[in-house]
Amino acid sequence: MSLFLIDKANDAVDNLDALDNAPYFQQLRTLEKELEGYTDTMMQTYASPALKFSVSYPVAWQIKEQDMQVDFLDPLFQKKGYVNNVASIEVLREISREEAIRKVFFVEDNGLYFAVGRLGRKGDPAVSYSVNNNNIIVGDTAVAVYDSVGTYLGIVSNYRALISHGNRHASMNVLGSRELFDALVSTFTFIN
Repeated sequence: MSLFLIDKANDAVDNLDALDNAPYFQQLRTLEKELEGYTDTMMQTYASPALKFSVSYPVAWQIKEQDMQVDFLDPLFQKKGYVNNVASIEVLREISREEAIRKVFFVEDNGLYFAVGRLGRKGDPAVSYSVNNNNIIVGDTAVAVYDSVGTYLGIVSNYRALISHGNRHASMNVLGSRELFDALVSTFTFIN
């Protein structure tokens, strides 16, 4: 039995090594490094009286508003053929914090919150803290990345926050960079 388990463990390590050498894997790791570099770039402020929030974002990004959501598009990201938005913010209607937590796909398990991805994958335990008078829950999941012709390239980290102030809530998702995510979360403010 022990020999069987050792063989299975060796097979798993070989598969991980093969994944590390796959062209798409390297491409996605490069993408994550490029997104981390945005924390050193110049930022500008987006403020929406209709959605009642403001946030700073890199000047190179483009904004696409729809209903209660703002998508942030990176032209360089798109030039390389990726179709994913690099970030998005959705404003939720006024509901209780518990309802908002469920709506943005955080689940509680043994007293800890976890962000849940589209296929039910739970990330690491979420972290709660306060900034700019907002209560924030931050978790991570993974998201599939596709190119412009619909080819699946793999997964990258997706950082999610529920930002709350009283009964006002917003969900923020940022692709690939915790540093960039933290920069956006730290500048998010609800406005009247």
